[in-house]
Amino acid sequence: MSGLSERDRAILDFEAVAVSPAGTGAKEEAIRDRCGLGVTAYYQRLNALIDTREALAYAPGLVRRLRRVRRARVRSRRDRSADLAHVERGHAARRQVCQGGSHAPHPRHRRDVPRAETSTFLRVKHAGM
Repeated sequence: MSGLSERDRAILDFEAVAVSPAGTGAKEEAIRDRCGLGVTAYYQRLNALIDTREALAYAPGLVRRLRRVRRARVRSRRDRSADLAHVERGHAARRQVCQGGSHAPHPRHRRDVPRAETSTFLRVKHAGM
């Protein structure tokens, strides 16, 4: 036999045929019923299984597909994290400039001038227009 336990083969077999529309909860219920595992334990075991040679030998198409899906999910998470870090660096740079960095701050961001005195309305009014 393949070196996989009966439960491991059942998990791979179930994952090969289990398709559930998003949000129905049907797959989660079937995981508990058929595999005797909680949802978290099931996915932890499945994730560990797809890294084994035995699982690849038992269900090569399924294992390759699941690895590909996992790589895409990790890449997506990494890209989102990098995007957020980029945004945060941008906010920090703007705060530094506006709070006395190497450039003069925008008049509305100066702390020594009340906001009303920097409005376009008052500048136009005082210019006599």
